[in-house]
Amino acid sequence: MPGFPNRPALTTFGPDAVDTRAIRDPSRELGAATFNLMKFQLAGMGVLSPRAFLQFLADTDRTISARAEAWNPRGLTSSPFAAPTITRIDVGEYDVVYDSPVVDERGEDVALSFRWGWGVVVTPSSTVLKHVMVTPLTGSANGVKVATFDATGTLEDGEVVAILIG
Repeated sequence: MPGFPNRPALTTFGPDAVDTRAIRDPSRELGAATFNLMKFQLAGMGVLSPRAFLQFLADTDRTISARAEAWNPRGLTSSPFAAPTITRIDVGEYDVVYDSPVVDERGEDVALSFRWGWGVVVTPSSTVLKHVMVTPLTGSANGVKVATFDATGTLEDGEVVAILIG
């Protein structure tokens, strides 16, 4: 079974289970149908679940106010669990890159590969539309590009944004 944070395929969890005898005590035994359903649901969640959460001030300072990564369930902050590097490319444009590989639950290196991102303005005005766009970073599987826009669709700085990366 490959280490987390790899996306688990259904085959990662082995072949479908088959009951070899009738379930005698459902309070202590798990039937094949239930096991197969759990396996199917777990693989599906692994495909869709975010790998990282990051909240930062999108300006020249790029201050991180919150973060969490699936490969860092203890919330450690020192190497090899350092914060991502946020580079301001231009007004409203940022590259977010995580160190890769990361260490899985067995202590083995696993390369990060992000496929999608989603972002929001954390403290938006109730009367002014703001928008955040998150896309995979070209040439860097372990990074995303973040863009922040004002109500007219113009790139802008100065907002606290939260992003989910999967």
